[in-house]
Amino acid sequence: MSRKLLVAVASLGLLLAACGGTGTGTALQTVVFLPGYSQGATPTPSPAVPLSASSNIVSVALGETDATHMYIHMSSTTVPSGKVTFVVTNEGQKTHEFVVLATDAPAASFPIVSFEGEANRINEDAKGVTNVGETGDMAPGASKKLVIDLQSGHYAAVCNLPGHYGMGMHEDLWAIPAGSVPVAVGLGETDATHMYIHLAATAVPSGPVSFMVANEGSKTHEFVVLASDTPAANFRIVSFEGEPNRINEDAKGVTNVGETGDMEPGSMKLLTIDVATGHYAVVCNLPGHYGMGMHADFWVTPEGSTPVTVGLGETDSTHMYIHLSEAAAPSGPVSFIVTNEGQKKHEFVVLSTKTMAAGFPIVSFEGEPNRINEDAKGVVNVGETGDMDPGTSKMLTIDLQSGHYAVVCNLPGHYGMGMHQDFWATPKGSTPVTVTLGETDPTHMFIDMSATSATAGTVSFVVTNEGSKTHEFVVLATDTPAADFPIVSFEGEPNRINEDAKGVVNVGETGDMEPATSKMLTIDLKSGHYAVVCNLPGHYGMGMRQDLWVTPRGATTITVSLGETDSTHMYIHLSQGTAPMGKVAFVVTNEGSKTHEFVVLATDTPAADFAIGSFEGEANRINEDAKGVTNVGETGDMESGTMKLLTIDLKPGHYAVVCNLPGHYAMGMHQDFWVA
Repeated sequence: MSRKLLVAVASLGLLLAACGGTGTGTALQTVVFLPGYSQGATPTPSPAVPLSASSNIVSVALGETDATHMYIHMSSTTVPSGKVTFVVTNEGQKTHEFVVLATDAPAASFPIVSFEGEANRINEDAKGVTNVGETGDMAPGASKKLVIDLQSGHYAAVCNLPGHYGMGMHEDLWAIPAGSVPVAVGLGETDATHMYIHLAATAVPSGPVSFMVANEGSKTHEFVVLASDTPAANFRIVSFEGEPNRINEDAKGVTNVGETGDMEPGSMKLLTIDVATGHYAVVCNLPGHYGMGMHADFWVTPEGSTPVTVGLGETDSTHMYIHLSEAAAPSGPVSFIVTNEGQKKHEFVVLSTKTMAAGFPIVSFEGEPNRINEDAKGVVNVGETGDMDPGTSKMLTIDLQSGHYAVVCNLPGHYGMGMHQDFWATPKGSTPVTVTLGETDPTHMFIDMSATSATAGTVSFVVTNEGSKTHEFVVLATDTPAADFPIVSFEGEPNRINEDAKGVVNVGETGDMEPATSKMLTIDLKSGHYAVVCNLPGHYGMGMRQDLWVTPRGATTITVSLGETDSTHMYIHLSQGTAPMGKVAFVVTNEGSKTHEFVVLATDTPAADFAIGSFEGEANRINEDAKGVTNVGETGDMESGTMKLLTIDLKPGHYAVVCNLPGHYAMGMHQDFWVA
């Protein structure tokens, strides 16, 4: 079984490149989404479903890559309309600024002119351009918070100090209606006879969808959304509106639900539509463009269902496959968006069963040989697509109860050539984590997890043994780092760790798992640290161990690394520099070879600007008791290789996170952190 990662908790914004919008604060049309597979070739599934633009906090980094290149990095390029907090840090060695311009023009397209009497700047007063907010000049190392009320539309974020825009300090930013799902769309040409529509996702839930459309090509294009049961590649090319080489948008069973209109090269538009469940074809219907490949299928899934994309096809003449975007989903409605990518007819069948997908005997079924018995004891067919011709797509929505399923193609011979996968429906409300066990080589083994942290409560581990040896998956509640257990004898066997040691509690395990088997282990976990291991003789020593943190329900999780770069430089690395107000769970690891600590100070002082003096009778420290500084939480000393969970209830404002052991702050152990 190939390794699949289940996105258990989506905490990262979807990076949407090459996006576009309708300007600043104008009324928007409504459109739908599409799955992006390249036409005229084998369909290539895009991500199953995009994330909503739910965060109104954006971290921004300004700086220089080298002497002639500078950058603006943003944690998200899509935000919900309304008040947005930009937490801006100048990481560079030069003064920079952060300016937000409301404009239809792509951020990279402004002419460089003179502005305010200075050369090598862009004109912020040009027609169709409005400066809606800026930080002003920021010295190296400085941080600022900029709050702007953004209307729906497109913005360019720039540094407009002389020469900086020309060296790369520009980024596109979109504000979309709150609650809508963002989907980036790219239009363009591959060569003189081939054109494309590229989409950032293959499905969205029913409701408002915001298409951020960019014409990346050198010709005029358009983006049209058609509600239709007809596959996007199967429309007849006819005359339409008096022009040849187009498709008929007024044909029976076809409804145009939204379009951008003509888009010049380099232009961008935002198209927002409230879409109902079903299939859509997205096309460019300018003369000849559809015929050159500008068409893609997309699906809108029922509200509340979990989308899973499925690819069916052949690897070679004797091997076939089923590829799933996820190996598990929460119990309840699941929408399988199935595409036959192959050259042969296939089907997609979902069987409720305790039998592993690869473990069915091949027999005769319904009078045909080389099939599996879907009517065997303990097997229930809960849904299927029926036969699917090459190049076709279907959506199959099933209400799945918690448990194990085998998904197969049961056309004669196809199961035997590899068309089977295990799929799990996890209990409603549990956090799913996929786990793979196996061997790298004869002396190294692994446990891989899709996530190393989860929220307190029910966690469902979907465990697959991908290796050639028997393994197990054991969850131990303990303060001991997973790699630090002594290897001893346990239960009369050598080369194991002691699961009954003081401070160690076995809270759940799979038991022995043969190669190619899968199991689901659901445990109610409290906040704290866990070690997940395989404790069969010798396996722990060969690397089968991982740390897992369970954070309080409702807390924002931030991972923190402490360590040394060299003998005179140390660091604090944060997974993100911002969080919403409320509980924040810092998962702190000392990666270095020295003792460190992690201290959170509420203060208006930038983290790099504290005076170094004496504190608590020790030199080379900062004063945590200075006016305007409050220590709101700390880990205490952490030995090399240790981990701690620090949960603090933080109010909006600025914080400095530091290591304040003697000399460590001065060697670089300080970072700014914002709560909005």
